[in-house]
Amino acid sequence: MAGARLAARPQWPLAKVARALADEQRKLDELAVGHIAVRASLGLTYQGLGPAAQRALRMLALLPGPDFAAWALAALLGVGVSEAEAVLDDLVEVHLVQARVVGASGVRYQLHDLVRLFAQEQAEQTLSYTVRTAALGRLLGASLHLADVAADTLSVDFQGIPQSDLVSWRLGQNDTGQLLADPLAWFGDERQFLISVTEQALNRADTGPAAGLATALTAFFQVGSHFDDWERLQSRSLKAALREADTRSAAKVHRCLGELTTILDRYPEALDHFEQALLLAEDEGPTYRASATAGLAYVHRLLGQYAPAVGHFEAAVKLAREAGNVNCLVYATNGLGVIDMEQGRVDAAAARFTECLRISRATGYLPGEAQALRCLGQSHRARGDHQAAADAYRQAAAISARLGDRLTTTHATCWLGDVLVRLGEHGEGRRLLARSLWTYREFGNVWGEAATLYALAEAQLAADRPVLARRRAEAAVRLWRRIGSRRWLAIALDTLAAAYVMAGDEKAASRARAEAAALRAQ
Repeated sequence: MAGARLAARPQWPLAKVARALADEQRKLDELAVGHIAVRASLGLTYQGLGPAAQRALRMLALLPGPDFAAWALAALLGVGVSEAEAVLDDLVEVHLVQARVVGASGVRYQLHDLVRLFAQEQAEQTLSYTVRTAALGRLLGASLHLADVAADTLSVDFQGIPQSDLVSWRLGQNDTGQLLADPLAWFGDERQFLISVTEQALNRADTGPAAGLATALTAFFQVGSHFDDWERLQSRSLKAALREADTRSAAKVHRCLGELTTILDRYPEALDHFEQALLLAEDEGPTYRASATAGLAYVHRLLGQYAPAVGHFEAAVKLAREAGNVNCLVYATNGLGVIDMEQGRVDAAAARFTECLRISRATGYLPGEAQALRCLGQSHRARGDHQAAADAYRQAAAISARLGDRLTTTHATCWLGDVLVRLGEHGEGRRLLARSLWTYREFGNVWGEAATLYALAEAQLAADRPVLARRRAEAAVRLWRRIGSRRWLAIALDTLAAAYVMAGDEKAASRARAEAAALRAQ
C-alpha cells in the first residue's frame, strides 16, 4: 500500500512517507489506497471473531513486550493457561497472532505491529480504566509469583525474603509447575518480557510489586551474568521506592544492588548499599537484615578489614538462624572460614567449609556447595595437597557450569589452572589461566583478573621465564593496589620479588619484599 501511494504521487519524497509510517497514531490511516485499507481489512477479521477472541485481542494490546507466552494472556484474562491457549489458537488461525516454538518453554506468540495498533485502538474504545488496571495488576502478580517461585526452586540466592505477600493474582498450581519445570530455561525465554513488565509497572507507579519483581529476578541476573539489566532495572526500582518512601522495597533493592556492586568490584558503592539496606530495615525482623549483614561482612573481608568482617559475619549467622535462611547461614559461615584461612588457621577454615558443604548438599543449595568446594580446594592448596585441591575445584566448576554461571565457574577454573601448574601440568594449567583471564576481563571483574595475573606470574616462574613472570606480577600488583586489598597485594609483591630475583635484580626484589612486609605489619 505504501508503494502504491508513492507510485501515484511521484512528487512525494520517501522521507515524507517514512515519517508518516513511523508515527504510531497515523500508521493505519496512511496504509490505505482507494477502497483498500489495512484498518478495514483487520476490522472485518475482528468482527468475524467470537466475543472471547475479541476480548483477548484487546487485552493483548496491553502487553509491554514484542512477544509473549500463553500464561501472560491467561493473567490478563484471569483464566488458566489452557483456556488462554485455546483463544490464541483462534487468533493464530485468522492470522491476527503469529506463533513460533522456542526452547524448552514451548510456544511464544507475537502481534504484527499493525495488528497491535488496531488492537490498541479497540482497547482504547472499549476497555475502561478499571478493567485495564485490573488486567495489568493480574499480569504483574502472575509475573512476580512465577519469578519468585522459580528463584526459590533454583535456590541460588541467599536473600531469603519471599515476595509472596506482594502477589495480587497467581496462576494455578498445575500451570505454575508445568511452566517452571526448568526455571533457568523459563527465565531465558522470559527475561526481556519480565523486565518490560517491571518497567511498565514502574511507569504506572505500582512500585511495591514492581520492586518485588525486580528483586525476585536477582538470582537469574546473577547466574546469567546479566549485570547491565540488573543494574538498570534495580536502580530505577530503587529511585521509585525512595521517592514513594517505600522503605521495605528500598531495603530489598539496596541489598541486591550491594551484591551486584560487590561482584563488579565497586566496593565503596557496595558498602553504601548494604549499610543503607540495614538502616532502612532497622525496624524489620531478621529476615530483612540477615543477607544485608552478610553482604556487608563480605566486602569488609575483601578489603582485608577483618575485625568488622568477623563481627558482621557472626551477626549474620545469628540472624540467618533466627530467620531460617539456610542459604545465608552457609554464606556467612563460609565467610568466617575464609577469614580463618587468610589468617593462617587452615584447619579451622577447613572445618567450616566442610560444614557448609554438608548443609548445602542436604538442602540442595548448589551455589553454596560450589563455594564450599572452591574454599576446600583453597585449604588443600594451602596444605600443599594440590591433587585434592584440583579435585575440589573440578567439582565446583562442574556445579557452577550446570547452573549456567560463567563467572563462578571461572572462579574455580582459575585456581584449578594454578594447582595444575604446581602439579607439573604446565600447558593445561596456563591454558585454563589464560581462558580465565579473558573471561574476567569480559565481565570487568577486577578481583578475578588480579588473581589470575598472580597465578600466571607463578606459572611463568615455574617455567623459568622471569621476564613474563615480572610483567604478570606487576600487572597483578597494580590491580591489587587499585582494589585496596592489603593481603593480596602483599602476596603479589612476594611473587614480583621472586621474579626480580630470577632476573638478577636483587635491589628491586628487596624493595618489593620490604613493601610486602610493611603491609603485613599493618
